[in-house]
Amino acid sequence: MKATVLLLLAGLSFVYAAEPTGTLTLACQGMETITREKAVSTSMIIDFANQTITGLDAPTNSSIRIINMDKVTIHFGGSSPEWKIDGDINRVTGYLYALKSCPNRACVPSSLVLMCKPRQ
Repeated sequence: MKATVLLLLAGLSFVYAAEPTGTLTLACQGMETITREKAVSTSMIIDFANQTITGLDAPTNSSIRIINMDKVTIHFGGSSPEWKIDGDINRVTGYLYALKSCPNRACVPSSLVLMCKPRQ
């Protein structure tokens, strides 16, 4: 019984397996809602040492930063002149929710609902 509980917790807490100063690459799949839903498959790299996130199909001139983090949630946000994102990833379940907006109407605003897992 005790071993089963430990295995269950180890399986759900994917971020705790990484060193807090290292990086973690996640593969994410789910839906993006613009005017209609579309399937999305993307990846992201969380750099704990530099408090940055790359990926999520962000424009190359954008910067996504970890705003704050606790045992359960990583809150992130970032922007470029034509794109802005604000979101959270649950460190236990891998559930990611983010809103993309367009400060200068250079893109179409959308929301992301993704499930993320460590990339092998």
